[in-house]
Amino acid sequence: MVCHQRVEDGFEALKPYVCSSPLCNYQFLNLGMGASIEHEIVSNPYVVDILISFFAIALVVPKSLRKFPTGLNIKSIFTGNKTREAVRIAAEVCFFEKTIRLVPDVNKADINIKVGDRLMIVLNTANTLPVPAILDGKYERHICKVTKVEYELYTFEVITTFTAPIKVPRSAQEEKPTQLSEPKKAWMKVMLLRHDCEIDYLDEANRAVALAMILQEIPSVLEMRSFLLKNPGQRLASWSRLDKPALTLLQWIISSNRSLILQNDAVPRLQQGGQIVADPNPNRVEGLPPQWMQFRFLQGTPERERIFTGEIATLSKSEGDAAKFPTIFAWHGSALHNWHSIIRTGLDFNRVINGRSFGDGVYMSNNFQVSLGYCRKGANSKMTSQPPVSYWPNSVLRPSSAISICEVINRCDQFVKTTPHYVVNQIEWIQCRYLFVCVEPNAEALQEPFPTKPREPCAGYVAQHPPRKLLAGPNKEVKIPLSAILSNRRLLGHKADDGELNDSELRRLMNQFLETDSESADSDHGETDNELLLDSEDDDSVGVRSNKRRSSSIDSADPRRPKLSSAEHSKKMPKENAAVTFETDFVPGSLDLDSLPRLPEPRWASTSPMAVRTLNRAIKELHDIQSREDLASLGWYINFDKLDNVFHWTVEMHSFDPELPLAKDMKERGCTSIVLEFRFGSNFPYSPPFVRVIRPRFLPFMRGGGGHVTAGGAICSEMLTNSGWSAVMTIEKVLLQIRLGLTEMDPPARLGSMGGVSNTRDYAIGEAIEAYQRAAMAHGWQIPKDLKKIGSSWAPEQKKEK
Repeated sequence: MVCHQRVEDGFEALKPYVCSSPLCNYQFLNLGMGASIEHEIVSNPYVVDILISFFAIALVVPKSLRKFPTGLNIKSIFTGNKTREAVRIAAEVCFFEKTIRLVPDVNKADINIKVGDRLMIVLNTANTLPVPAILDGKYERHICKVTKVEYELYTFEVITTFTAPIKVPRSAQEEKPTQLSEPKKAWMKVMLLRHDCEIDYLDEANRAVALAMILQEIPSVLEMRSFLLKNPGQRLASWSRLDKPALTLLQWIISSNRSLILQNDAVPRLQQGGQIVADPNPNRVEGLPPQWMQFRFLQGTPERERIFTGEIATLSKSEGDAAKFPTIFAWHGSALHNWHSIIRTGLDFNRVINGRSFGDGVYMSNNFQVSLGYCRKGANSKMTSQPPVSYWPNSVLRPSSAISICEVINRCDQFVKTTPHYVVNQIEWIQCRYLFVCVEPNAEALQEPFPTKPREPCAGYVAQHPPRKLLAGPNKEVKIPLSAILSNRRLLGHKADDGELNDSELRRLMNQFLETDSESADSDHGETDNELLLDSEDDDSVGVRSNKRRSSSIDSADPRRPKLSSAEHSKKMPKENAAVTFETDFVPGSLDLDSLPRLPEPRWASTSPMAVRTLNRAIKELHDIQSREDLASLGWYINFDKLDNVFHWTVEMHSFDPELPLAKDMKERGCTSIVLEFRFGSNFPYSPPFVRVIRPRFLPFMRGGGGHVTAGGAICSEMLTNSGWSAVMTIEKVLLQIRLGLTEMDPPARLGSMGGVSNTRDYAIGEAIEAYQRAAMAHGWQIPKDLKKIGSSWAPEQKKEK
């Protein structure tokens, strides 16, 4: 996946991303290397809302997007060019039956409409009108997907409807009645336009219209979050409400954000009398009007922060006010359509937007009202009973303006200008700290304001250089909490009352900061976005995480979410997080491995170096975990001394809570463990392992059994299909999820009856694969391409099992 191309804009991102190559974009978004959109939506829904809203407004303002998404494999309507005309299909539609039929003179063989195809149904338009004028016109248009083809009739479902130009913002009050909202049984003549053109082949204007149409298919963030919380473990790809093009675009919007943005306060709400209030956070910025929702905002890499701190250390050794106040704070205002690019490429002055009367550089001000003028219209609007229009109609925040607070090195004598604006041409002297978004939340957002967790009282506010204090208005100072500055850096400057540091103190503090920062950069396996952004003294922001990427869709506050290692997590499952231990009769190493399938190395063992390296690393990690954890609390066991084939593992699940029906059944049968088989294919880690139970047999689901075990013994989990698997998922996470599935109580896992011979023999690989395929097809999950090879490549063992 490393193409060795330079990232064009030169911006060093805090979050991982790739260059603009279509292949790199496709791999990044489709191989699971990007952000987990499920985690982002559950944990930071309002951040996702403003990301989508920023992109929506950027699409409708020409030249606002510096780069369009490429390589997403999204199909759109071909609008025609000089060498080829757009294809229009004459048809008739019955909205009451949601059925399409082609007119008699249409050559149906050339059309070849299939199930899953996306079409646009256009009403009351001339056949000679250019397609771009239709797409962005006032005609009634319906994006639909074909769900059934029977003879010459095509059944469809409507995904979204348009009655106005795409680039005109709309509100719920402006929705007009349509043929869909008031369907009739009569057939109507319509025009069909097919989504059969790669969106990358369209010019910028038509591509913006196509993306804007797809954007309006994305449900609100709270609706997506509600689905994820009601369906733990599932991904948005399994939700019929979200079509694939919209899901792909959503993935790109979230993954391409290279800044850290975190909600810093609750959604502002309306009190009696129409006054706007916000739930107070002791560590919030004080002094701004409450309709400005606060977010913590960080850009650049730890290296850039070290450079910034180095400049502060140098100033702290100088004389005068700069030694006491080595940084100042300033506002940077920009029109809403510019923020999509700012959060991706950082603040720069590569493009002239508002003129450069005072020279080249980033324009800032210590006066909020001055920077507000650059935010364009809507910034001074107050909440009213009339909701605002939105370029993304499903936004629950409905942002109208955005402005940021930046911390700037106090070298005012080297600024391009200091009056009437700060003009700074040294980008490394500027670090973003806060993002403020002027919002008018809807009722749904007001019901779920997501107030921040209770914190310790504010430790105080940053001492600011008196002549250059940050202002919200005339003589109205803005107070910046100390939590905005890293605790290791607070003694570097800003010491108006404590005097200056001597050289030895300065070197000691600087070395301490660099060492701490280096350690955090090297140990990001255990860091979260909050820990990188929020102050380390906030205890509730610090957590431990075993995986680099959170792929669980369970809320971070949910006790079911695995934050720790398997053993620690199993101790946290009971109420009140009390540590418990179970008595166990499991004896490690007692399993007769000769009674189980022992497979030779597969034929791809010598041609899959990536798989071999990944599996060897996983074996080492699991061996380390098993050797240091309490075995009964860990709940799984691998006999590493007998593991002689890295592509084929035997794993035992044991020591279940004795109150579980499964544990009682095992006790009654004299069974001390559930024996699992892991088979890894040549495409691992890009394809999931195949996991099945070998023994004992479970009660099938159709007879009331649970545990996510199919009738053939395969583990039934989206995580173990291409729809839910991620290349960065660890085997420890897989073991934990399987164990959690076995302990679920709705319905509980039970062992099969001892009444028949068929219930005492081991599960066979053939019946496991067949059951896995049936379950995957029933749920609409994508089956790995190497499944057949995994099940049939070890021919000698297949004969033994028969």
